[in-house]
Amino acid sequence: MSNPIWKLPGETVPQRTLRGTGRVVGATFVGILAVNFAALIAMQGVTTNLGIFLVETKFELADSMREPVDWIFVGDSTCNQGLSPQEFEVQTGQTAINLCTTGNMTVVGDVWVLQRALDAAGPPRRGVLVTHVYDAWARDEETLRVMGQRVPGTNEWRRDRALMPADFTELANANVGRFFPLLTRPRSVDQLIFGLVRERPTRALDERGFMDGGAARPSMVRQDVREHLANDDDPAISELNRRALAAIDDAVDVPVWIASAPMVDELWADEGIRERVRTAFEGPHELAEARPGLRVLRSDPWRYRADQMSNADHLDGPTAVVHTRAVVEALRAAGALD
Repeated sequence: MSNPIWKLPGETVPQRTLRGTGRVVGATFVGILAVNFAALIAMQGVTTNLGIFLVETKFELADSMREPVDWIFVGDSTCNQGLSPQEFEVQTGQTAINLCTTGNMTVVGDVWVLQRALDAAGPPRRGVLVTHVYDAWARDEETLRVMGQRVPGTNEWRRDRALMPADFTELANANVGRFFPLLTRPRSVDQLIFGLVRERPTRALDERGFMDGGAARPSMVRQDVREHLANDDDPAISELNRRALAAIDDAVDVPVWIASAPMVDELWADEGIRERVRTAFEGPHELAEARPGLRVLRSDPWRYRADQMSNADHLDGPTAVVHTRAVVEALRAAGALD
């Protein structure tokens, strides 16, 4: 008897017609759309990317404002979990809201979220505080374009072509990104499929936009320090961020204060890092000299111990209160709170 291993299965090839091919292609397309929109629905209320969550949530918070505040905080995630509006009010008697998002939104993201707050509630009464870590000032259009394919807020560039020029393809990608996570957020979809998602951390974000950084993580701080020391990218401010700082100044009639982010003292001890920080802030200083509305509050970072931080430039929850008080003292010394 012949060995069944060598018996190949017979294949019946159906007769090919244009209608049949169209059905196969159509069914495949419908299947992809179904999977895509199932992922889109399933990803509501969960997050696989904290940066995307922050942008979406802070833009929603800006839209929900109903009355002006004294101060608006904008900037990156070091500010998001480093400045508490509630503690700020305790120390100053002045109200504030934290609209800080993530460094990959660049200073353009600050412009856009600030504009939403201005449209919703009017200008702040006392000032705007812009906070970015030293290595965020150099980020440019390419960084923002990547974010633009993933978050709805960056559709603002359709009305802000002078600040962030975009051709038709980029605008299309930004819109596609909102509704087609299979194309623009494949890693998030993978994490969703394998159960590596978590609920949106709304409980960690208070009603004024401050996110508690949780407990200190000294081991993460040490790892992050090594990464900073290994980075040799040019830290000088990008032209995009120069334009964006000027746009913030143009948008409000109150002073715009520019501040550095916190930093672990171990990192600041390195002369190379100190030089990189000085280089990063040369651009903001030049703009402040040319524009009376822009003022550098502090370019050297406030320093903290590793057991007060979650990485090299992000504070734990309790230390954010300490840091907020330090920023208040700097503003008071500069006459910004008078």
